[in-house]
Amino acid sequence: MNKSEMIREVLDGLRMVMAPLWHSSRANTHQFISESYGITTSQFHTLRRIKNGAQSVSELAECLHVSSPNISRAVDELVQKGYVTRERMEEDRRRWDLSLTPKAEKLFLTVHKKLDERLEKEFEQLSVEEVQKLIDAIAILSKVVTPKKEEKNK
Repeated sequence: MNKSEMIREVLDGLRMVMAPLWHSSRANTHQFISESYGITTSQFHTLRRIKNGAQSVSELAECLHVSSPNISRAVDELVQKGYVTRERMEEDRRRWDLSLTPKAEKLFLTVHKKLDERLEKEFEQLSVEEVQKLIDAIAILSKVVTPKKEEKNK
């Protein structure tokens, strides 16, 4: 098998495992956050984007591909529920700086812990050697998905 064929096999394999893993994680997250925290999946993703650096409504709208008025309403609800704080930006008084509250930080810790516990049970069926292969594979995959320095500076 040549390298091109091998790469195609890798891509086919990724399609087979990534979608089910993603859907399972998403379904478990949705159920847990709605039952335990009373927020929607969309609100959780909004919180995640704020956690990952989106600091204004316009940044959120852009990265979530929704309109600013829709994000404004979502942020209003998250502020009311105690997950987000808003402060006027000094350099532009028309913009709000968004940040997570300790309540939101606790939510992320709890959600990740819950998902980790569930996935740990599924990975228990693997041998030590298989787990090591996954660790190695993730290190290799990170080379593909991590932006290179030249791309970051563009």
